[in-house]
Amino acid sequence: MDSHSGASEQTTGTGHTGGDNAQAVRTAAKRSSCRINVPFLGTLELPPSDQLAFLGGVVTLGAVGVVDWPVVAVLVTGHVLAHNRHALFLRDFGEALERA
Repeated sequence: MDSHSGASEQTTGTGHTGGDNAQAVRTAAKRSSCRINVPFLGTLELPPSDQLAFLGGVVTLGAVGVVDWPVVAVLVTGHVLAHNRHALFLRDFGEALERA
């Protein structure tokens, strides 16, 4: 009989538990964003720097007139929606690792 058969947490082949993996996913997601405390507004969570650069570049192109504002709105909206979908995937992935 195996002495580990009564363990309550299942480990992966690397020796990490599912909870460890899920915590790693949460930590990575938190590190990829920046939180700023704004007076009267509360805490504002900004996207990672590469996304801010993309969004700032698109808005700058719109402000200069290289790209029309409706195109800027579509690009920014699509980018934000894709990022939100990715964040949901990471959360669901972390929860699945916790259950594993």
